[in-house]
This record gives sequence, C-alpha cells and structure tokens, in this order.
Amino acid sequence: MPTEEEPQTCAGRPQHDSPPPIPSAALEEITALYDRGLLLNAWERAKAFGPLADWEGPDAAVLAGRLAMNLGSPKLGSVIHWRNWRQHPRHLGSVAYYLHGLLERRGPLRALEFLDQLPAPDPGTNVEAQIYVLTLKSEVAWAFRDFGAAEKYLAEACVLNPNHPWLAFAEAELLSRQDRYEEALEAAKRSVSSNASYRPGVQMVAHLLSVLDRTEDAVSFLREADARMESGAVASQLALLEVELERFDDALRHFDRFLALSPLADKSVLQWLNANRIAVACRTNDLPRARELCAAMRDPYYRDLAGRIGQGVPEPRRARLPVRFVRQHHLTCAPATLSALSRFWNRPAEHLEVAEEICYDGTPNHSERRWAESSGYAVREFTVTWEAAIQLLDRGIPFTLTTIEITSSHLQAVIGYDDLRRSLLLRDPFLYTTSEALCPGFLERYAATGPRGLALVPREEERRYDGLNLPDAALYDVLHQLNCALDRHRRDEAAGLLARLESTAPAHRLTLTAGRVLGSYDGNTAAIRRHLDGLLEQFPKDANLNLVKWSCLLEQASWQERVAFLESVCALPQADPLFFIRLGSELRLDGREQTRALSLIRWALRYRPCDPDFLVAYADLLWDRRELEPATHLYRLASCLADKKEHFARVYFVAARSVRQTEAAWAMLQRRFEAFGRQSAQPAMTLFDMLVLLDRVTEAFAVLRQALSLRADDGELLLFAADAHARFGQFAEADRSLSLAEGNTRRSRWLRSAAIIAAYRAQRREALSLWREVLALEPLAMDANRAVAWLLAEAEGAPEACGFLEEVCARFPKHCGLLTLHAEFLRQEGGAALEAALRRLIEVNPTDAWAHRELALQLGQSNRTDEALAAAEAAIRIDPNNPC
Repeated sequence: MPTEEEPQTCAGRPQHDSPPPIPSAALEEITALYDRGLLLNAWERAKAFGPLADWEGPDAAVLAGRLAMNLGSPKLGSVIHWRNWRQHPRHLGSVAYYLHGLLERRGPLRALEFLDQLPAPDPGTNVEAQIYVLTLKSEVAWAFRDFGAAEKYLAEACVLNPNHPWLAFAEAELLSRQDRYEEALEAAKRSVSSNASYRPGVQMVAHLLSVLDRTEDAVSFLREADARMESGAVASQLALLEVELERFDDALRHFDRFLALSPLADKSVLQWLNANRIAVACRTNDLPRARELCAAMRDPYYRDLAGRIGQGVPEPRRARLPVRFVRQHHLTCAPATLSALSRFWNRPAEHLEVAEEICYDGTPNHSERRWAESSGYAVREFTVTWEAAIQLLDRGIPFTLTTIEITSSHLQAVIGYDDLRRSLLLRDPFLYTTSEALCPGFLERYAATGPRGLALVPREEERRYDGLNLPDAALYDVLHQLNCALDRHRRDEAAGLLARLESTAPAHRLTLTAGRVLGSYDGNTAAIRRHLDGLLEQFPKDANLNLVKWSCLLEQASWQERVAFLESVCALPQADPLFFIRLGSELRLDGREQTRALSLIRWALRYRPCDPDFLVAYADLLWDRRELEPATHLYRLASCLADKKEHFARVYFVAARSVRQTEAAWAMLQRRFEAFGRQSAQPAMTLFDMLVLLDRVTEAFAVLRQALSLRADDGELLLFAADAHARFGQFAEADRSLSLAEGNTRRSRWLRSAAIIAAYRAQRREALSLWREVLALEPLAMDANRAVAWLLAEAEGAPEACGFLEEVCARFPKHCGLLTLHAEFLRQEGGAALEAALRRLIEVNPTDAWAHRELALQLGQSNRTDEALAAAEAAIRIDPNNPC
C-alpha cells in the first residue's frame, strides 16, 4: 500500500486517553441524523463521545471525519481520514475517505496510482464502502475525460445497489462532465427522490439548475431544502446565488446561518466568509462594516481597501450590465461568451451552433472577431485598460476579454466594474456566479498579451462608439486582417500588412506578434526568433514567450544551450511547472540523468496532473524504463484529455499496439472520428493511417470517402487524399484531389504534396524542382532538405548531395537535424569527412547517442580502438536501452 504525507494539522491538539468505543447504536443514530441533513442535531449527539479527532475504530472515525468536513473544518476532517487510513489500511471505508482526500489534495494521477496498488476488497466488505470506492474510480477516470472507463466503474457500482442515492449523484456528476446537463439534472433529482434532505443530491440539483441558467429555480429549491436541513454547505450555496441576484439582505442572513451551522469553522473558512461579507458590504455602501471586516483579513488587498474607505470615498462608481450566463462545453468558452453577449443585444445565437462554426480545439482570436462581424456587429478590438473598460461599460457595452496562460487561453465577458474595489466584473462561461478581476494586478499579469478585449454592438447602434479612443484599436485591425489573409493563404497580402505595422509602430507588441504569426506560417524559425527577442525585451519573464524561445532553440541551439536556458527559467520565482517538464524531457535524453528527469517530471505533475503534455512526458520516461503497460495507460489518458490533438491519439495507438491493446485503441479512434469528423479532417486522417498500419486498407478508404463527403472543400484533407491515392497507385484520383486543393491550403503544403506525388511517379526532376520551391519558403524544413539531398544524389551523385548539405549546414551551424542529415550522407564515404561531421554534431548535441555510436564505428574501422571504445561507452551511458 502506498504511503502519503500527513495533511497539515492544528498544533497543540491535547492528548487524551483512549476513550471507550462508541456504541454502534449511537453511531447509527448520529448517521441517521447526518443522512437527514440535521448536522447540528448530529453534532449535539456526537459531543457526548468527546472530540471528533479522538474517536476510535474505523467506522467511528469515518463518521467523525464526515462530520468535521460538514461542520466547517475540512482540515480537521482530512486529518481524521488520513489517520484512520494509517491505522486501518485494510478497512475499505477508511481507504475510501482517505482516497477522497487524496484526490482533492494531490489530484487524480496520485489517486490513480493509489488505486492501482489497492488490493481487492475482502469478502463481506461493507457494500456502501465498495460503492464509494467504485464511484471514486469513476471520478478519477472522468477527471482525465476517460468517460468509457468512468461509465464502466459506475455500472459495477450499480450492480451492488442500484437504488443508492450516491449512485444517482455520481451519475449526475459524470453526465455534467460530458456537458449533458439536462440528463445530469434528471439523475440528480433521482438522488433526492427517496430522501429530500440528501445533502449531496440537494447541492447537485441546485448546481445544475444554475448551470442551465435557472437561478431562480435553484434559489427556490435551496430555500425549501434549507428550511428542513441544518447544512452549512446548503446555506452558503444559497447565499452565493442570492448575491448573484443582488438580494443582499437575504444573502447576509444566509451567510450568518452558514456560520451558525459551522461550529467547527477553521481559519480558512472564516476568511472565505469575511471576504463575501465585505463584498456585500461594499455593494450596499455599508462602508463602516466593510472596513471593520477588512481588519480580520490577511490578504494585503483588504488592507488597501480599508485604506481607501478610510480616506472618505464619495458615492462609489459602479456598473453591472445584465449579461446572462451561458454555460460553455469543453473548450467552447469563446462561443459561449459570444452567445451570452448576443443575448444581451437581443440577437440570440445558440452557443453550440457558434461552436460548430468557429471552434475546434479552441477558438483563434480572428475567428471570434470574424464571426461577430459576419453576424452584423460593429466590432472594436483593443488593449484592455481600466479607463477603456469604464468608458465602454458606462456606455452600456460589455466586451470579451482574453486571458492567456502558458498551456491554455480563456474568453470571458467583462460586464461591470466597481471603482471602490478596483475590480472588473466578469461573466465567466464556466461559473454561474459573477467573478471579480482585481486591478491593476490582473491587467499587469496579462500585459504581454494585452489583455485583449473585443467589444461588439449591433451595427445600427455603432454610434455608441462615438468619441471613444480605445488603446491599440488601429493596430488590432491590421493584425486581424493579416490573420484573415493567412487563413485564405494570401501570403503576399499578409506581408504587406506586416510592413504597414512596422512602418507605423515598429517596436509595438502587436507588430512583433504579427511578425511571429507570419514567421510561423512560413515555418521560418529565424524570423520567429527575431520578433520574439523584441517581445522578450519588453516582457522578459513572460512564460509563454520563454516557451516559444525554447521551441526555437530546439532547431537553433545545442542540447547544452537548451538545458542551460531551461535551468535559468526554472530558477525564476514562481516558474511554471511546464518548464520543469521540458527540462526533465531534455535530461531524459541522457541516460545518466534519468533519476533527476523523473524527479522533475513527478514534481511538475503534482501541480498539473491533468495536463496531457505532462502525462506524455512521464509516459515517455516509463517507456524508456520498459514499464510499457503503465506508460500505455498514461498515453491513453493524455489522448482522452486532448481528444482534438492528433499527436496524442497516434502515440497512444502505437503504444497500445505494442502491448496488444489494438482493438481498444482503434475503437477510441473510431469514436473520435464519429464525434469530430464534421468539425475537422484530423480525426479521419489519423484513423486512415492507423487502419493502413493494420493492413485494413479497404476500411481506410471508406473512412476517407466519408470524411470527404463531410468536408469537401477542406484543402488539408484534399492533400491527404491525394497522397493516399497516389501511394496506392490511384494517380487519377490523386491528381483530381491535388487540383481541388490548390489555393485552399498553404502554398508550401501544396508543393510538398505535389513533390511527393511526382516522386511516386518517378518524375525525379519535377520532384526536385518542387522541393526546392519548398526550401525557398521554408529553408529549415527537414523533409525538404532531406528530399533535395536524396534526389540530388540519385540524379547527380553523392558528392553533389553532400555539397548541398555542406552549404546548408554552413548557413545553420547549430541545427542538429541538418548536421545529422549531413553525417548520414557521409556514411558511405567514411573517413575524415564523416569523423569531422560526427564530432561537429556531438559538439552541438553531446547527448546524441546515434552520433557517438557512429563515431565509435568509424574509429573502429580506422583501428583507433581506445577512442572507439570511449565513444561506444559514451553512447551506452547516454542511451543504455538502445545499444544498436
């Protein structure tokens, strides 16, 4: 059984002699009161048996922990459950509640590892505990969006007791995670059908009513429940909804009731309560009360707020526009926010229809704006400042705001402000209560990307913008035009727009961003790096910019330089865990650094256990250690979390095939195509390739035909189809698809496909000419450099190919891919030229085991045995699992 550190406890807990066991009849009585939601009555009965922390016996301790959690002290409850598990590790009830705490404290990956080591329950084990463990397994699975596994565990639990209310609650939770909110609500209602005071079910019903924008129904439901229950959790949920509806007297009354129902309230709970009371006091202009409550708060923000109140504030300026809540689905924050703003302007747009139109694996900024303009809105894109926000909101114009993190971005609506609290009011499409962004800290945090705002009003009301001078609006207009031009593959037009930005504002953040965008389109790392360096001069600590810099270093720097860069970023205060993952992945390439790599990756996973990139980095390390099945499971979880990213699906399929789990992996790919094939061609391409890998060619082409029927004008899909038909000798179909794709995709992509098809036909000179055109656009493209070298070798001999590669390597002297390619072409020639090329590669990347092995072979052929042995030993140290 795994071990785990003890949760933080309160110091100075008095020690007592072991009390006598609590009679089972008393436990049953307290449990019955708990199940009826009468927690104060349960607490009064429980006090007769001493402090909850001292209750002995696994069943009594489970009940004690549950009481503590619901009476205001989650910290005490967590400690009780932890100690109970340590004392009774074979008791399934102890295990279940410890596991729940572990899941909340350390996340689903740590919980999954714990479950993997959990022995099967003994015969006769408490059925309720078995159900709870199975539903926790289901929760761990859906945390990774592995809904198939989650449904399987829930079905197993239903066999034990299909009518248990907790199962209906767990089903509602699972359905809501799949964005099936109406079905989830029906399941939640079943959880309270036999016990109207079943606290988890009551809270879930109210939560789902709120998610469905039925807040009045949620409030009515909670008021009825609160009248018959004694639950602080229910009272606090009700109070927050009353704040949202601006029924402040009712909210304060229920905050007071929450405190009365929380006799064990710890400091963190009291701080949360005070923060909410202060917010209400500010909203109702009860400033003396707000200042009094600020004195009990530890956060410096509240000291500043108390100071502003003490200075004698005139009538505080506030605005809050009536933007209704629209709940987003997975990765549809932009469509949901646009839908909410459309409803505000009385132009309803269903959020899922908007998502179908503009969203797949997130929404690019220009797609959001293009949708708004095509839907009849006058749009202003700008950098959000406090002054600009107030001007717009005072004119009755809400706007979208984009916040960009290192691995994600999020769109929400700014619907108001509070000048006293220095806060912007946000309508987040995931949270049905209004949230606050405290300024200036919030705006400073996102300064490297604006933050970007987008205001939209119906064109007939465009006069609302009159006289406004929104920051950077003119520059955003040009950047938007540039993005749209690249979407239509009008590269020359985009270059002209970049030139216009450079003449207007050469060092501006948006100009440099536009240069990066064009460089990315071209695959021109040097151009990306040039503009990136300009941005880093302005925002040297920005995590996103440093991540892009590391990506550039992959092509332009040695392994040592990349590691040194990552070490420097990781040493910064509050460095993002992603850099520790990247450092661990770099160190993984050196067999001598495996222990440190594992430590870095495991540390980072504590902070983001549901990041697919983190899981793959860990899986790669396990695969290196030949722990194939655990690695494959992690690859599966990553592909579930990133179900719209093909790399994760392909990696999982290949790994699953290696451990004979092919059918499960194929079924997942088929489900992805059925779910997303209308939105994107990518799932079809992946499914086609994997079916070909399995020699199921007829099925593969059937998938391709179906995909083309769904997306007939998709240039990337047409190029894929052209290549697929050509590979199987169907050149007429290949030519037709290639012709249809021209103009519908990036020029370099079309040239690649044309070159490959020419090579299939043995038209080598035509292929060489086409690949050279690719290199003119993308000089560092490895596929193009390799193809040109091989075609030159076939047409004019190896010396001509080597001459070409020498010239390219001279232009890009630290590009590992090009140096490797040069060494590969020199292998047949051997001798001093090959040795020099290998040593040059090793100098740039000393962790390249292939280069060390090749050097050892070359030295051995020259009878330099000692040097050859040293090179071979270096290769083994770096990559002990691959001696060939």
